[in-house]
Amino acid sequence: VVVCLNLIDEAKRKRLIIDQRSLSKDLGIPVIPTAARTGVGMQELLKAINEVASGEYVCRPYRIKGESKMLKKAIDRLI
Repeated sequence: VVVCLNLIDEAKRKRLIIDQRSLSKDLGIPVIPTAARTGVGMQELLKAINEVASGEYVCRPYRIKGESKMLKKAIDRLI
């Protein structure tokens, strides 16, 4: 599993700070910031996909057990 954190250019424009390194560490999987429209991060994304697919990078995903109220509220705001 690789997370493609797209629209990073929009996040920067809106002055949102996303710590993809901490997110990757917390999730146990690669998190790659991208801006698909401009191609930013595409090479890094392809490299991460290749590393995971080849077994060079071993994912250790965090498993969510149950559903917290905070998580439910955050998801509901996104929908």
